[in-house]
Amino acid sequence: MKVDAKADQFSMGVVAFQLLARQLPFTAPNDQALMFQIVNAEPAPLLEANPALPPDVDRVIRTALAKVPDQRFPTCGAFARALEQAFAPPEPATVRTVRAKSGANRILAAVAGALLLAAFVLYFASRALKWNPSGSHPVKVASGGANQATEGRSTGKTGNGPENRSAKERAKRFGEKLPGTSVKDEPIANGRGKSTLHTSPNEAKFIDRQRASTTEAVAAVENSPKAFVPPVIARGPQPGQVKVNEKDGLRYVWIPAGKFMMGCSPQDNECFGDEKPAHEVEITKGFWLGQTSVTVAAWKRYRVATGKPALPDADNFGRSLNEAAGDDNVPAADITWDEARGFCEWGGVRLPTEAEWEYAARAGSSATRYGSLDSVAWYGDNSGRQRFDSMEIWRTDSTRYSRRLFENGNGSHAVGQRQPNAWNLYDMLGNVWQWTADWYGENYYPRRDSQDPLGPPGGTQRVLRGGSWYSDPGTVRASRRNRAGPASRFNDHGVRCAGN
Repeated sequence: MKVDAKADQFSMGVVAFQLLARQLPFTAPNDQALMFQIVNAEPAPLLEANPALPPDVDRVIRTALAKVPDQRFPTCGAFARALEQAFAPPEPATVRTVRAKSGANRILAAVAGALLLAAFVLYFASRALKWNPSGSHPVKVASGGANQATEGRSTGKTGNGPENRSAKERAKRFGEKLPGTSVKDEPIANGRGKSTLHTSPNEAKFIDRQRASTTEAVAAVENSPKAFVPPVIARGPQPGQVKVNEKDGLRYVWIPAGKFMMGCSPQDNECFGDEKPAHEVEITKGFWLGQTSVTVAAWKRYRVATGKPALPDADNFGRSLNEAAGDDNVPAADITWDEARGFCEWGGVRLPTEAEWEYAARAGSSATRYGSLDSVAWYGDNSGRQRFDSMEIWRTDSTRYSRRLFENGNGSHAVGQRQPNAWNLYDMLGNVWQWTADWYGENYYPRRDSQDPLGPPGGTQRVLRGGSWYSDPGTVRASRRNRAGPASRFNDHGVRCAGN
């Protein structure tokens, strides 16, 4: 990855976002997922975090945070000018200079700009005054007598050795005071009396230069006849954007409209007949989809609010389920299709269609899975206390398959622990099967319904997607279809809701 001024601009955009929104633009449960979001997902909605901001501020910050460097501002200075202009009240087109401004927007802009400039000035100043190119530890800036020792590999001796040559080069470059020299105390005012800051003449010169540069930058903004106008960024939800449904307490992700190939993936040799033929489908309207399956915590809210009975607390083997499992973050399970629909409707949402589900699971990919199986899914091989070959067990001991999984402790896991797909959705594969709105039709795909398909008009079974902790590897695929009666219960059947 090329590291240049536009990479610095992205970093400045992150800092500015955090200052204005009081939250980070990207969040994830671990470093790997965070890096995935930085590379693939759009930042959180700035105006939702701080509705008082002018709309143009969001546009400017998003430009600085663009994934493609060429789509960012041409320079960091252009970014700063655009941010300043975004806070300015509208001016007539004939006005060519930036007037003195007052009011809340002016104050907010000044505070944000000052904090941003201060952060970078302090960063570079600390590097200039404390950088140690030759040792493994930072060098302490001298603040006392001529023989004061320093940390790191420096011995305190003078001469032309590597440490002293590096120090001299550093002093020449940054105007830093060399270790082992005296420093004069300079009194400064703190607004409430006098205190003393230990600075050398060269350090003072360095700070003065930074202060002068900052003053010049502010003056340039004030006197600029016109600012760079960033490219227009479409308003509305962005792919991967997340919001919380206040009713069910779950997070939902925006899925954009688009086209994809539905059905058996290229080079997938494990497809069944009902996954064929692969055919192009268009989802004409964007929609919201649960970032995870419905959790026990969300179902508990529903149960308390509606007076519905609790879900089963154990399966036929005695495995603890739902509220009895003792973890509110595991998926709600053993749910019938009717119960799943009832939950979604209570939350002001609905069940996704089968086409919407596969489109969202693929997230632009035509591969069998959106990542390596172990990294994205809990399934038969990895959902128990010890890893084993679920396919081999099924082949050699199928009558005892369920018992073998129970004895190994296989079961569902807390949502959101595996890697998400490109649209920031977790557990689209594995953990629990997910009910969809469609009736199942074994020979439905040959009809090739191409636009917002809703499935057959009737039937006796409903479609489930995604595979589960119980499944062998060949079942946990983006195109795999499962079906069950609407009133049936299984310990690995869950739900994920969608919204318009």
